Amino acid sequence: MKRYRFLLTPEDQSTLQTFVDTGTRSVQALVRARILLLADEHGEARNDARIARTLAISTKTVEENRRRYVEDGLQAVLNRRPRKDKGVPVKVDATPSGR
Repeated sequence: MKRYRFLLTPEDQSTLQTFVDTGTRSVQALVRARILLLADEHGEARNDARIARTLAISTKTVEENRRRYVEDGLQAVLNRRPRKDKGVPVKVDATPSGR
């Protein structure tokens, strides 16, 4: 049984449809938006495995996006989380090279 079930509000549904249909977006953002549209309980709510097969992603990704929408809202799903580690640290070598 799905733990995170939801009904998209008409505003969220409209926002997601516009997000998918217009503009230039990252592939990851489009996939996250499509996950929510396919998982919406208003329409033909698909199970996680079927959504994963349709979008060629893992069921874990579907579950995680469901959870983020229920707990944090639409903008949390559509926008990437900032990195905590700020990427790979720059390596600085204090010794003179070639000597």
